Parts: sequence; C-alpha cells; structure tokens
Amino acid sequence: MSPSNILDDYNWPGLFKPFAHQKQTADFLTLNRRAFCFNEQGTGKTASVIWACDYLMNLGIVNRVLVICPLSIMRSAWQGDMFKFAIHRTCDVAYGDSKQRRKVLAQNAEFVIINFDGVEVVKKEIAAGGFDLIVVDECSAYKNAQTNRWKVLRDLVQNVKGLWMLTGTPAAQSPVDAYGIAKLVNPANTP
Repeated sequence: MSPSNILDDYNWPGLFKPFAHQKQTADFLTLNRRAFCFNEQGTGKTASVIWACDYLMNLGIVNRVLVICPLSIMRSAWQGDMFKFAIHRTCDVAYGDSKQRRKVLAQNAEFVIINFDGVEVVKKEIAAGGFDLIVVDECSAYKNAQTNRWKVLRDLVQNVKGLWMLTGTPAAQSPVDAYGIAKLVNPANTP
C-alpha cells in the first residue's frame, strides 16, 4: 500500500473508540499490500480492517473492497460492524442465487461481503468488479492449495492491489495448514 500516517491523521469514526491494539493492527495493514492478521478471536479484527480500509479510501489508494467470509458472519459481524465503524461507506451483501449476487456486484458498493462458496459462482464479475483489496476472514478455509476454492481465490488475487487474510488459528491442526494461506499471500517465497 503506502506509508501510513493513520496513527496521526485518522479520526477513527464510529460508535466506539479503538483500543491500542486495534490502532496498531490498522496501522500494520495500511503499511502492507499483502498481510496476515492473526489476532485472537474477540480482539476486534473486523473493526481494525474496516478502519484501515476507510483510511486507505480517504487517501484514494483503495476504492472498493471485497470481504470473503463464512456465511454465518456476513451480516452479523461484517455488515453490522460496517454500520458501527464506517456508516458513511456503502456496503452490500452478495448472497443468493447467481443473479442476485451479480446484481449486488454491479451496484458498486464500496464494500461487498460474500461467503466462501459464493466467490466461484461470480468469479468473472468479481474479476471485473474493480476491487482493489480482498479481505478474507477465517482464512483457514483456504489452507488446502489443492481445492477449487483455493484456486479461484489465487486467480482473483493476482489482479488486485491487496490481500489481507484474517484468522486467529493459522495452523489449527498442523503447521501444514499454513501452507495454502501463505502461498496466497506470498506466492513468490512459498515453495
């Protein structure tokens, strides 16, 4: 991305004031085009990401963000937190049949939230959708580089400015679990 002055130049909008660790997380993300956020569950990763995106949008570095996450948290966590921390930004949820998902993607909301399995359904539309940044929450869903889900995301992230992957459990069952997500974030240095 670019050198960050978020700690000095940002007003941290929303209903709640950020904790120090959330400010540090947002600062780290704004400084890294491709990054992991391994903060533990309940530490406010979503808010940190929203603030980081909002800051980069204010600078004109990012115009549109695709958030890929589990179906269960699309509305409750992501859309809900958008209203808490960046109500001034447009946000929509791409869910339903392919026609409904295409319609949402075509409406040019600044943030589009989609579930893991919905990405493949509208892969072409996402690729043409003008997304500068892809955020993957619970990114351990992409740990296996042999799956079609992983290959679809690999193809999409080749043409975006940024990829931020979030999880509190990067290698939940084995160190091998980290391979797929590492290959997405840093393909050149992951054998």
